[in-house]
Amino acid sequence: MLTLFWGYESNAFNLVFNSEITELLAEAKKLELESKYEDAITIYSKALEIAAKHELTDDASFIYKKIGLIYYKRKKYKKAKRFFKQSITANPVTKHSADSYLNLSLLYRKQHEQDSVLYCLEKSLFIYNKLPSSKDQFLTYLKAGILYKNAGVYNEAIRYLIKAYKGFDKLQMNEKKASTANTIADTQRLLGHLDIAEIYYKESLKLRIQQKDSLKISYSYNNMGNFYKDFKRYDSAEHYYQKAIKIQEPLSRKKEIGRMLSNLASIYHKQEKYTAALATYKKALTEKRKEQDSIAIADTLNELAFIYLEKKDHIHAKNYLDTIKTVISSINNKDVLLRNLEINALYYESIEDFKESIVYHTKYKKLYTTVFNDNQDQNTQQLQQQFHTEIKDKQIVGLSTDKKTQEKVINLQEKNLRRKDVFLILLGVLLLFSIGIYFYLRQQQKIKQRDFELKKLHDIFKAQEVIKDGISKDLHDLIASNLNGIRLKMQAIPTLENNQSYITNIVNELKESSKQIRLISHRLSPLRDRIKHIPFREILISHLSEFQLYSKTLVDIDPPLPEELDEISIDAQTNFYAVFLEIINNIGRHAQATEVVITHFTDKDGFLNISISDNGIGILKSDNSGIGLMNIKNRVSLLGGTHIVESSDKGVSITIIIPLK
Repeated sequence: MLTLFWGYESNAFNLVFNSEITELLAEAKKLELESKYEDAITIYSKALEIAAKHELTDDASFIYKKIGLIYYKRKKYKKAKRFFKQSITANPVTKHSADSYLNLSLLYRKQHEQDSVLYCLEKSLFIYNKLPSSKDQFLTYLKAGILYKNAGVYNEAIRYLIKAYKGFDKLQMNEKKASTANTIADTQRLLGHLDIAEIYYKESLKLRIQQKDSLKISYSYNNMGNFYKDFKRYDSAEHYYQKAIKIQEPLSRKKEIGRMLSNLASIYHKQEKYTAALATYKKALTEKRKEQDSIAIADTLNELAFIYLEKKDHIHAKNYLDTIKTVISSINNKDVLLRNLEINALYYESIEDFKESIVYHTKYKKLYTTVFNDNQDQNTQQLQQQFHTEIKDKQIVGLSTDKKTQEKVINLQEKNLRRKDVFLILLGVLLLFSIGIYFYLRQQQKIKQRDFELKKLHDIFKAQEVIKDGISKDLHDLIASNLNGIRLKMQAIPTLENNQSYITNIVNELKESSKQIRLISHRLSPLRDRIKHIPFREILISHLSEFQLYSKTLVDIDPPLPEELDEISIDAQTNFYAVFLEIINNIGRHAQATEVVITHFTDKDGFLNISISDNGIGILKSDNSGIGLMNIKNRVSLLGGTHIVESSDKGVSITIIIPLK
C-alpha cells in the first residue's frame, strides 16, 4: 500500500529565502517536530506574508506545500487539498508544484478518484521531466511507477520504474534501487513476464544483501517465496519463506514476521503437512496479536479452523470460529469475511446442521456477488485506462514516422499545392463568415452579461428591501414597543412607595433601546457622509467595538486591518461595508458565538483575502439559502471578487477575496 506523503526538503535552502523567512521556517519546523501543528501553521502564514510582499513565488509555493502536508498529517484532507492547489497556483512550473501535484494524486487515490489520480500524476511528471536530474526526480518516478501499477497501467509503470532504477544506480542509492527492482519484478509478474520478474527479484535480494539490512533482506526472501508460491513451486517457496523467518527471528525489531509465518504455513497446508501447518499458523497468530493486526488475526484464525475442519476435529474448529467472532466485527476486509462465511457454512454442513449451513451459504453468496462486482468494476476501469494508454502510445508512434516516408508525403503535398489554391479562396470566404459569426456570438454574450448584471442588481435591491423591512419591523416591534412600555412605567413612578428598583429597571430598558437604535442607525447611515470625517478602517473598527460591547462577543483582529482599505473607491468601500455589516449582524443574531476572529493577507496578485470566523453553532440548513447570504454573494460579485463559506457545528468561517486595485 502506498502511504508515503511527499514534501521533499533536500533543495529547500536553494530557494530565495531572505533571512526573516529562513528563521520563520526553522521555527515552524521545530514546532512540527513537537506536534504543535496550529502554531507551526501560524508561523508558516507569517512567512507567506513576507514571501507575498517580496513576490517570492517559489518560496510561497514551498510554504503552501508544507502547510498542506501538516493538514494531511492531521487527516484534514479538504484543507490539505486546498493548500496543495495554492502551492501550484503560486508557481506552476517549480519542483514544489510538481510535489504538490503528486500529493494531490495520493489524496485522490485515498478517495478512490482514479481519473484525478492519473491526471495529477501526469502533471507532476510533466514538470519533473523538464527539470534537471535529481534525487527528488527519481523518487517521484518511483512513486509514479507504484501508482501506475496500482491503477493497472503496467506499461507506464515499467517506463517510470526503469527511469527511477537507472537514476538510483547513477546516484549509487542502492537501498532505493533495491526497492525499485522489487516493484519492477511485481509489475513484470502481473504482465506475465515471469523470467524478467525473477531476474529483478533476485537483483533486489542481491542489493539488500550488499546493504546488510536484515529486515529488508527478509522482505526480499518473502517476496521470492510469494513468487514461487504463485506458480506452485512449493519446495522453492518453502525454502525462501524459511530463510525470511530465520533472518527475522533474532532481530529485536521484527516486522511482518506474522505474515511470513502465515505464508509458510499455507505452503505446509498445500503440501498436506497438517502438523507443521497448524504449529506454524499458531506461531503466526502469536506474532500477529503482538502487532495488533485485526485483519491478519482473523485471517489466521480462519485457516486454523479450516485445517481442523479438514481433520474432522469439530471441537477445535468451533473454538477457532467462536474466537473469530470477537474480532470480526471490527474489520471490513471483504476477503476475510468471505472466507469466514465459507468455513462456517462448511462447518455446519459437516456436523449436519443444514439449516444453519444454508444461512451461511446465503450470506456467502450475497457477499461474493458484491466482491465479484467490485472486482469487475476495478478490472473494467483498469482495462479502460490501458486502452487509452495504448491509443496514446500509437499516436506517439504515428508522429515518429520514418524520415523517408515523411519525404514522400511532402513531395506528394507539393504536387497537390496548385489544386488547393481554389480551396484557399473558399477558406477565405469561410473565414470572413466565421468572423461575422464570432462578432454576432460576442454581441449575444454581451447581452447575456448585461442581463446577468441587471439580475444581480435586482437581487441586491431585493435584499435591500428585505433589510428595510427588517429595520421597519425592528423600529415598530422593538423600539416603539419598548419606549411605550417605558412611558407607562414612568407614569406609574409617583404611585410607588419604594421605586428605586423600578427606576433601575427603566434605566436598563433605556440602555437596551439605545443599543437597538445604534445598531439600526449603523444600517441606515450613508457611508459617504461618515467617511468624509473618519477613515474607513476606523468606521469598521468602531462598529466591531460596539458589537463586542453589546453582544459580549470577543473580537480578535490579527493582523490589523490593511491600510489599503482606506484607499479603495467609495463604491468599493460601500459594498465592502454592506458585506461586513451583513456578516457581523448575522453572527450577533444567529451564531450564539463567544468569539470572532478576523485574519487577512494580500496575495501576489493584489487580492485581499480576509476571513471572519466565529465559534458558534454554524449555519442551519434552513438558513443556508437565506437573503443574507445572497446579499453577501451579490455584493462580493460587484467588488469583482469571490467568497467561500465554510460551516460546521464548531462555527462559520467566511472568506472574502477582493482586488485592492
